Amino acid sequence: MPRALVVEDDREIMKTVEDTLVGLGHEHDWADNLQDARRLLEANAYDYVLLDLQIPAQPNRGFAKIEHGRSMLGTVQQVKGKGRLPVIIMTGYHSKCLDQTTELAAAGASQFISKPFPEAGRTLASVVLDVLAKHREKFPDAMPAANQPPALAPFPGGVLAFSPDHIELRGETIV
Repeated sequence: MPRALVVEDDREIMKTVEDTLVGLGHEHDWADNLQDARRLLEANAYDYVLLDLQIPAQPNRGFAKIEHGRSMLGTVQQVKGKGRLPVIIMTGYHSKCLDQTTELAAAGASQFISKPFPEAGRTLASVVLDVLAKHREKFPDAMPAANQPPALAPFPGGVLAFSPDHIELRGETIV
């Protein structure tokens, strides 16, 4: 099952995005600011990113700016590798974004869609499916996020006890 990182600070738009992803059978994590989005990106595997360009830098603060979305686009390329993770730019400021499409595409944006999303024709669902299909053609060796092993984490510590008939870790029999 494909998994998306959704970076969107408008709860009404997020409802629409969630409905679309559920309809596609995709899982997702949601961040409403740059700081949380970076944390999720570094900790998890995703098949694609849906990125609102105008987001706040920190949780529970206003000041949503396009520069924060652009920064997140750069972070995706830096953390996951240039072009390795498709990024769909979602924007309600289409005219501002239109002036930057060439630059954003060069920075790693795979596709663009205007908000509110069209209900027919070039819908959010059709854009997501198209981007995933093109990405699979370009990177046939890319494994879906659902099939990737979980991120490694440091061992938090505890007692490892060896007995003749079993091994216990932190009070749980593991072998």
